[in-house]
Amino acid sequence: MSLVSASFDVPATGDYAHDWALVDVETSGLIARRDRVLSVAVITIGPDGEQTGEFSTLLNPGCDPGPRSGVE
Repeated sequence: MSLVSASFDVPATGDYAHDWALVDVETSGLIARRDRVLSVAVITIGPDGEQTGEFSTLLNPGCDPGPRSGVE
């Protein structure tokens, strides 16, 4: 699966010869004193636009994360 779209101009490999890391952090809200991090996910993308790795984990926020949509 390639994550490069036709509308995105990817420079030559020489400009970006390393993998990129895309990081997703899910939180229970936006107020740091009250809300907590619930999960973290990372995928790495090579210079050719192909996914080269992935990692994800759920965290224990130490509190009730509230309603969850689409999760049974």
